[in-house]
Amino acid sequence: MKPGSGVFINKDTLTDLLRDYKEKPSGLLRRLIRVLVGDEYLINMSAMGEGGYDPIPKKVLDAVKRKSVFNFIYLCFEFS
Repeated sequence: MKPGSGVFINKDTLTDLLRDYKEKPSGLLRRLIRVLVGDEYLINMSAMGEGGYDPIPKKVLDAVKRKSVFNFIYLCFEFS
């Protein structure tokens, strides 16, 4: 996602997500987390590990929340 973050996503998968969630940025963020973590793991997680659940890995949350990700998404929509 972000250079140096250690979080990776397939370019085709990201392109599909950007297309599908063009009008729904909050849906895009939720879907990105599902793709990066995996539903089988996410079912036992909460954002910060509340309620006895495991936390979503900080590396993933940081990569998804960074302003640079939003800038990247914006540029994709501007030039696609």
